[in-house]
Amino acid sequence: MNEHIIACKDRRKFSRINLCSTAVIYCDDGRYKLVLTKNLILGGIYVLGEFNITIGEICTIEIFARDKNIIITMMVTAEVVRKDDNGLALNFLEMEQGTYSQLQEIILDKEQDDEEF
Repeated sequence: MNEHIIACKDRRKFSRINLCSTAVIYCDDGRYKLVLTKNLILGGIYVLGEFNITIGEICTIEIFARDKNIIITMMVTAEVVRKDDNGLALNFLEMEQGTYSQLQEIILDKEQDDEEF
């Protein structure tokens, strides 16, 4: 495995934040869909919408998020772990080290903002 890639298999419970942003889900067969995000944790994401996708399917998700007045783009390999009437839950499987650091920073910043509120 590339030393700059983080495998996300050994996860603990992470803080969940509300993240109202956009993302694109890319499936291996060429399907893709623009989605709205709802919740984010270091180990995964919940996105809103209806999907023609199966639990266990592996996909790539490109997340667009605001961090300190800039828009950042993060690419993550993820597995579909839950589907319901409102959306889809994906567990992160693999990401670049820089992406992991960006996710940590976004979550910490959001938690601090919520505490100050």
